[in-house]
Amino acid sequence: MLRTVYVVAQILTYLDNRPRSVTFMLSLVLIGCLGLIDYWTGPELSVSIFYLLPISLTAWLLGRRWAMVMSGIAMLSWLWADVAYGELRQGFIPYWNALIRFGYFLIVSYLFAFIRGRLERERILSRTDPLTGAMNKLAFSELAEHELNRVKRYQHPLSLAYIDLDNFKHVNDTWGHKTGDKLLITVVDTLQGVMRRTDLVARLGGDEFVVVMIETKPAEARQAFMKAQASLLTAMKENGWPVTFSIGIVTFLEPPETVEGLLHVADTLMYRAKRRGKNRVAYEVVPPSQSKSALAQVST
Repeated sequence: MLRTVYVVAQILTYLDNRPRSVTFMLSLVLIGCLGLIDYWTGPELSVSIFYLLPISLTAWLLGRRWAMVMSGIAMLSWLWADVAYGELRQGFIPYWNALIRFGYFLIVSYLFAFIRGRLERERILSRTDPLTGAMNKLAFSELAEHELNRVKRYQHPLSLAYIDLDNFKHVNDTWGHKTGDKLLITVVDTLQGVMRRTDLVARLGGDEFVVVMIETKPAEARQAFMKAQASLLTAMKENGWPVTFSIGIVTFLEPPETVEGLLHVADTLMYRAKRRGKNRVAYEVVPPSQSKSALAQVST
């Protein structure tokens, strides 16, 4: 049973990563084959339940609207098999049965699309910081791991910025947590507004944030965060918040083996910026020969 579930999950994952047209065409082919089988076997042997396979597949991967279209096609295929086999002499009965089947297919389509939508919503919520809307630590770890493997394969540089808010506790204590929440939301909105869409912005917790810059060279990472820091300080000044930013930025010319290795180096640089007086950026480029040693520091 578990083996079957695993195989089904792998097939769904594979199709989910393919163009939508692949799923649609596959469902069409399945319905066509079922219509022919339905015709050849006649009314004595029912294959009605098998029509649910392409309909459910479409509902799960393409959504309710496309599943409704597939339900109509399945209904017509079943009707064609009945009529072609000779059921037409029974007058309106094949057409009435077709309408009943269509309604049945629509109910199944709705249920599968509804369940997929709820699961997707829960997946997003479990990976989203509920306050700021940024990625949470779980989502960051998963996506960063994926990007890390990708840049390793293509030997691209990878930059990561670790951001800590200076004097954030003072804002919470003086203006209250509601203002503190608004400040954190402003930080995320500002970062997402100035960074590229391909960059990953996440809140690790409290007043600590990270930004992963994909395929970003040292000079590009430095320039991007000069702009980001200026925008953040402007947003703080406009709201009258006495908050600045200590930022550690590391660019790996050859990424370490783990996400923890990335975070460790950037976190160390961030604390270096704090010790030097806050509101600073500590920057470092890690050459290929030192990538493994940076990872080794995590375990020590």
